[in-house]
Amino acid sequence: MLCIERAVPADYPVIADIDLEVMQANRLDPTSLEGRWWVARRGASIVGYAGLEYAGYGEVGFLCRVGVQPEARGRGLHRDFLRIREAEARKLGWTRLITYVHRLNVASLNNCVQCGYRAYAPSEEWGCDDAVYLYRDV
Repeated sequence: MLCIERAVPADYPVIADIDLEVMQANRLDPTSLEGRWWVARRGASIVGYAGLEYAGYGEVGFLCRVGVQPEARGRGLHRDFLRIREAEARKLGWTRLITYVHRLNVASLNNCVQCGYRAYAPSEEWGCDDAVYLYRDV
């Protein structure tokens, strides 16, 4: 059974390791994780994580990262992480969430669209190469 809870600093190195494995990108620096983070646990093991940061303007939050290890996929965890971060954004008084997803990450794109996120074209690109930019008013 999976349990989602707020991450604590002791979880940050594990989040960084999973991020490197899942995203195959530069490793996150576990000493500089900003914002709010959640982890999904199966027993004592972390099998997924998600982060939420202030976007830096207005009442907008940024869904900064989400990763789910292969053995935990297909159980709705990504959508659960979206809902948890949307609820947190509302508590903070934020009215919009933004994010980006690599265009080849079809599963994440589908999850976001099915949860009400819409594509937009930012005035200046700020995500990864081949990013699809998404927003949702919360």
